[in-house]
Amino acid sequence: MDLSDRIKRAEFLGAEFITWLWYREEAQAGIFDLGGDLGQVEVTFEDRLTMSSTALDDQEDSFKGGRPSSSIEAKMALRLGKLARQAKIRVTQGEQEWIFTLREAPLMMSAIKLPEIMTKGGQTQFFERMFLLEHLDRLYKALYQRYLEERLSERWRGDILPEINRWVALGEVAEYSEGAEETEAP
Repeated sequence: MDLSDRIKRAEFLGAEFITWLWYREEAQAGIFDLGGDLGQVEVTFEDRLTMSSTALDDQEDSFKGGRPSSSIEAKMALRLGKLARQAKIRVTQGEQEWIFTLREAPLMMSAIKLPEIMTKGGQTQFFERMFLLEHLDRLYKALYQRYLEERLSERWRGDILPEINRWVALGEVAEYSEGAEETEAP
């Protein structure tokens, strides 16, 4: 199997990742502890969301304004089997916030708005912008790594996926506990 075939086979992960971020935003108020020097970030969905499903003749729903991820229409699209394909996302860490559009295939960020630059003009401003872009890239990769760890874990089918399915079906989330151990009922 050549590289292009392998990439094609994994394209679904982009839409799953965006939908997983949406679920985690609702399940745990979008708070992620990325550990190490990255610390804690908050992920929130902003005013744009696009959903579609290849199973539904490539029908696409685009939501703009307000908080579309909390709209009845977006929740209904989930229930119909559509996944988030593109979303405007805000990542906040301390006083800094990045806003960008996350697209599913190829999985990438675009239209990135950086936190306010403290220096004005010259090379210092350029290096500050590059530092902020690099930091966003590290945060993004850590979030994706967290998703992949969950997706590939034993907990995915037994705990996480059923909870996501419950969220889709009922619009409700149970309190999310990262790395929770399975417990038996008495």
